[in-house]
Parts: sequence; C-alpha cells; structure tokens
Amino acid sequence: MIYNWLSQFWESLTSVGDYTIEFFQNIGNAVAGAMGGVLEAMFHSLLDFFIAIWYLMEYIIAIFKNLLAPILYIFNFLKSIFINLTSSVDEVPAFQFNEKAIELLNKVPNFSLILTILGGILCFLGIFAIIKVLASE
Repeated sequence: MIYNWLSQFWESLTSVGDYTIEFFQNIGNAVAGAMGGVLEAMFHSLLDFFIAIWYLMEYIIAIFKNLLAPILYIFNFLKSIFINLTSSVDEVPAFQFNEKAIELLNKVPNFSLILTILGGILCFLGIFAIIKVLASE
C-alpha cells in the first residue's frame, strides 16, 4: 500500500513537465547540501563555544589547584602530626628488624650517636632541597 502511494507521488512529480530524473536528483542534492551547510555551520559554532568553555574551565581548575597546594600541604602535614601524636604506642610497627640484626647493630660502638648524626644530615639535606625548590620557582 505504501509502495503504491510512493509511486503515485513520484508520478505526480515527474508529470509536472518535461524534466528528467537527474533534474530532480540535482534539486534534491542542492537542498541536502544547503541544509547540511546550515547544520554544519551551526554545530561547528556550538562546538567551538563548548571547546572554549572546556579550555577555560580546565585552566581555571589548574590555577585553583596550584593556589590551594600549599594549604593542602600544610593541612596534611598538621593532620599527620596530630594522628601520630594521638596514636597509641602499643601498635606494632609496620617493619621489625630481625633479632640477629639488632644484636649486630648493638655491637657497633656509639651506634645511637651515628644514627643521630645521620638523621641530622638527612634533615639538613631535606631542608636544603626544599629551599632550593622554592628558590627555583
């Protein structure tokens, strides 16, 4: 039934005059091209707008992350100090030395003094590295 209607519609279009099928195909292509051009221009403009918004938002987020980085660092530092101060001493450390290793280290003369000096040197190097990084920015 639909096919009959389509054939009647096509007959009424082609009976208008002495036009060939290519003429109607060219008109259809012209209309389709014009509509495609209008839609492409509209979608292209919308896409450019959304890309610009995305670009701005990404850089605004990066700016806020960089501005909040020192505050987050201080907050995490103070939070870890508070957690370490309030934790109980009865907790088992994550890493324990073997008893033979402890006996060997206890035999080293002035081992606690050596550890204190090495810890001080590490702290000094850490402070120096932080100052160097801050000075280079």
